Amino acid sequence: MVKYIVDILLVIFGYISGSFPPAYIIVKLFKNKDIRDIGSGNVGTMNVLKNVDLKLGIITGILDIAKGFIPTYLAMRYSSIKWIPILVAVASVAGHNWSIFLKLTGGKGVATNVGALLALILNANLNPNLNPLVLIPSIIGFILTLIFFKDFYIGAMVAYIIGPFSFLYFRKSFLEATVFLILAIIVIYKIRFDLKRSFEKRKKVST
Repeated sequence: MVKYIVDILLVIFGYISGSFPPAYIIVKLFKNKDIRDIGSGNVGTMNVLKNVDLKLGIITGILDIAKGFIPTYLAMRYSSIKWIPILVAVASVAGHNWSIFLKLTGGKGVATNVGALLALILNANLNPNLNPLVLIPSIIGFILTLIFFKDFYIGAMVAYIIGPFSFLYFRKSFLEATVFLILAIIVIYKIRFDLKRSFEKRKKVST
C-alpha cells in the first residue's frame, strides 16, 4: 500500500514541478513584464529566447528541462511500477502546459518533455524494464526532419508521431504506447498554431 502512495505522490510532484513557470518568473523578475503579453504569449523557453533576451531564454530553457528531468528521474529511482516514470513525464508536461500557478495556462511542453526523455534515456539502468532504445526512433526522426525542413516544430511533431509506434515495437506494451500517445497529443495540440504557420510558410515559399 505504501509503495502505491509513493507512486501517487511522484505523479503529483511531476505535475507540480511542471507547473513551476520559469519563463513567467524570470521575465517578471528581470524585465518587470508579463511574458503572456509578449510575443506569442507562450509561457515557455522559445518565447523568451525569441522575444525577450537570449541569456534569460537559456536560463529558462535549463529550468524547463530540469522540471521534466527531476521528477522523471525520481520516479525511475523510487517507483517499482515500470510505467510510472512515463506517467510522471506526462504529468510534468501537462503541468507546464496547464500550470496550477497560472490559472491553467502555460507553455507548449517541448523543453519539459526533452528533460523527461533525457531522464528516461540517461538513467535507464535504474529501471531495467525500460529499454532506452524505444526513444531512439523519435530522436532520429526529429533530427532528420529538422535537417530536411529546418523547422523545430515540424521535427517535434514527427518525433511524437513516431513515439507510440516505437513503444509498441520495442516494449510490446499497449499501455505505454497509449501513455506516450497522450503525451504526443498534448504537445502537438499546444504547438498546432506554430505548425500551421510553418506549413503556410513552406507553402508560400514553394509557390
